[in-house]
Amino acid sequence: MRVPPQPSTFDCSSLPTGPPGRTSPLPLGCILDPGCRQTVVVSHRGAGVDSVELLPRLHLPLGRFAPENSLAALRWAILVGADAVEIDLQTSRDGHLVLIHDEDVSRTTNGTGRVDRLTLRSLQQLRLATAQFRDDFRCEQIPTLEQALELARGRINIVVDLKWADARKVARLVRRAGMARQVLLMPPSADMARLTRLVPDMPLVARPGRSAQRLEQMLQDHAPAVVQIPQACVTPGVIATVHAAGAKVAVNGFENDISGYLTESPAAYATLLARHADIINVDRADLLLRLMGRR
Repeated sequence: MRVPPQPSTFDCSSLPTGPPGRTSPLPLGCILDPGCRQTVVVSHRGAGVDSVELLPRLHLPLGRFAPENSLAALRWAILVGADAVEIDLQTSRDGHLVLIHDEDVSRTTNGTGRVDRLTLRSLQQLRLATAQFRDDFRCEQIPTLEQALELARGRINIVVDLKWADARKVARLVRRAGMARQVLLMPPSADMARLTRLVPDMPLVARPGRSAQRLEQMLQDHAPAVVQIPQACVTPGVIATVHAAGAKVAVNGFENDISGYLTESPAAYATLLARHADIINVDRADLLLRLMGRR
């Protein structure tokens, strides 16, 4: 078993040594290669969710290592050996694409207000909420998409949850970074048709929900690179259907993440791995990779 990444290799104290090198044994292109059948591990929001509300007044910090959607979280994911990171985009008042999940900054920073009413300068003057982490994240701020691309280039794939960000602007920045085959765009389900027209050269992630008819329609109309399916719906037949269309099956492990948080055991992900999806998105990539024998 490999030693977990030390905080000094991904928190603020790591900056003088520069970004880490890729540690995943999989080729970068595996995430889009229909012939690569090895399981691709995606680290949710970089290093997991800072705080998720399960019930009123019950919040679980599923991420243990670095603030979500931060550059430190991306560095951690690279070091732990994840194959990709999932990030979320919002747009600032002055049109900059920034990594933050919520429309409001209050949960993940020391500020208040909507992202789209704050300039990039105002957003980057905020401090990330880091009280739950024991390491040094004083240098961390809300990053721009350009900063995330620069860090990830050649090191780790990115799955971009677009929210309502301008897909053409995202695609333009991705192309400029030379990462058109390293970044996948995940639009809202209702936006697939528009995205297929706007950015036909970018690999897209479709989310058909639980409907088999909607799945077949999306595969036919949009030719997505990846289809994200609810865990309970991932069956050998569904996988065969998706593979026949030249796409890959992705699944989220939210239920397993809760068990992983409570038990700190790789066994929490055994039922998820048994689904045999091509791509698995989890908050505790370290535990899943250990179960897979990759840590």
